Formats: sequence, structure tokens, C-alpha cells
Amino acid sequence: WKIFELNYEGKESEEVILLASYECNYENEFKIILRCIILGIMIISENSELILGINEKVNRLIIEFTNNFSNRKKIDSDYYLELLFLENFLETNNIELIE
Repeated sequence: WKIFELNYEGKESEEVILLASYECNYENEFKIILRCIILGIMIISENSELILGINEKVNRLIIEFTNNFSNRKKIDSDYYLELLFLENFLETNNIELIE
């Protein structure tokens, strides 16, 4: 991840780069990636730009979940808890995902 944090006093932008990796044979890869995204967005400060280099399939999974109005389909998702948290967090903090 690259995080650009804007310092209003000096009007300077600071770039913070975080690298994340995982090693696990038992967890689903998408579930791990979603949990990493949750951790990433929770540590950024307000008015920061976050660039996530995430898998296209994961991005599509998040967007389809947030655009799906059927609660039954949402509950049936294998990643329901992670996606529900992301949906609520993004909505509460007025964060928009860009493809």
C-alpha cells in the first residue's frame, strides 16, 4: 500500500509505504486479502489518499457486494463479515472505491 498523508500546516504530502504478506495454508486467499484491506483502511488518517494494488477479482467482489440490494445474497457470501464491515466503514466515512 502507498498512503499519501497531507500535512495542512506545512501543506506537504508525506508518502508512507506499507508492505503486507501472508503465509497460511488453511485460509481462503480472498478472506485474507479482505482482512488486510480492513486493517489498511483503519490505520489511515483523515484526508489521506490510499492506493491499493488489489486483485481485480477482489475489487469486483467488494463492488458487487456493496451494489447488491438482496440481503439474502449478501448473507450467503463466504466473506459476509469482512464485506459487511468494509461496506459499513466505507459508507460511514464517505470513502469511494475507484476501479
